Amino acid sequence: MKRNVTTLPPISGEHLHRNFFDKPGEPTGSGGRHWLAAREAWNRGNEDAAFELWQAAIREGVEGPWLSTAYCIVGEVFVKRGDLAAAVDQFLKCLALPDRSSENTWESAQRLYYIYDEAGRSEEAAAVRELAELMNRRIGWAHMPSVEAELRELTRRFLATGKR
Repeated sequence: MKRNVTTLPPISGEHLHRNFFDKPGEPTGSGGRHWLAAREAWNRGNEDAAFELWQAAIREGVEGPWLSTAYCIVGEVFVKRGDLAAAVDQFLKCLALPDRSSENTWESAQRLYYIYDEAGRSEEAAAVRELAELMNRRIGWAHMPSVEAELRELTRRFLATGKR
């Protein structure tokens, strides 16, 4: 099957930098209150409310590694909702941040690896895989076969139809 590899945005050097910033404490910026409320809703299992609050935190301007968390989790929700294009956009935004967290770098890079590898974009896939592996040496998280399978299937559907 010939794959349509032009439907995904490019991964560039801005997404592959090796800077990360793990800062303890509470989120800063005017979106910080939304970020805290989103975390509470997420921990209570209220994904819909958390999703709206993470987006509000992004719009209002949460700063630093907390912004990377918001982008990464919003991307995860888009994956669950079957919207690959929106998920990729969020994961790329996370990786483009100058001070993203190591955990969110790993999650975003790992997910983009599965997507771009499945799309046949081998150079970009290899680059984000290398970034994910670098971060994983720092945090030591396990491979998630169910996440990989879900993202590869979603990518196949997206490439076959051009739709979510």
